[in-house]
Amino acid sequence: MRKYGPAVILLQKYIYGVKTLVPLAMGLTKYDVKKFAVYNFIGAVIWAVVIGTLAYILGELVYTYVEDFKTYGMAFIVVLLLFIAYMFRKI
Repeated sequence: MRKYGPAVILLQKYIYGVKTLVPLAMGLTKYDVKKFAVYNFIGAVIWAVVIGTLAYILGELVYTYVEDFKTYGMAFIVVLLLFIAYMFRKI
């Protein structure tokens, strides 16, 4: 952990489940608390900026296609419901 500590701390936020185990592993290996706190803070800020930016960009993308979804989405839902009804009648 000492060799890859900073990289692991920065990347832990992006891998589900790992962010729970890394602090435990760092504590067991007697990693410096101040270093861990600084790298964890930097990783959290980077994570928040990346996720926030992606959410903003993808949110704008969704708004551009929302009108198309109203038409095609409703047709898809109707076809899906008809298919499900057909499958239940068949059984």
